[in-house]
Amino acid sequence: MFNNNNCVYSFCSDCIIKHITIKVQKNNFINNNKVSCPGIECVDHVLELEACSSFLPKKVVEKWNEALVESAILGSNKFYCPFKDCSATLIEDGEEGEVIRQDEGGREDLMVKELAEKKKWKRCPRCKYYVEKTEGAISIFAMDVD
Repeated sequence: MFNNNNCVYSFCSDCIIKHITIKVQKNNFINNNKVSCPGIECVDHVLELEACSSFLPKKVVEKWNEALVESAILGSNKFYCPFKDCSATLIEDGEEGEVIRQDEGGREDLMVKELAEKKKWKRCPRCKYYVEKTEGAISIFAMDVD
């Protein structure tokens, strides 16, 4: 039996797993990516990932967690890496960029990194290409500097 800590309702394990799985698969969340309590008269209470993750299938937990992360950065200025094989989420945070040490790479690599800092290009954490967001448009720089 599963007891929801946020209300008085209890549910059998199979039913609560099915309820959460369907809600997560259909992105049918409420209140910052929480799943609604399945209790008929329980309209104000939710199920939280931390309370449910121990008995849910791994893929359901991962998808629910991704939705939570997505909502956490929803208010930030985010965009996606434009490479179709990548699509990592990038956040325009307004910071200067990474610190560059003189001993990293050759002279050309250092020049590219300095230019990237100056132009405030973002480096995709997944594919490592430089990406620039300018007035809503995304530009790609096909250079991978290690």
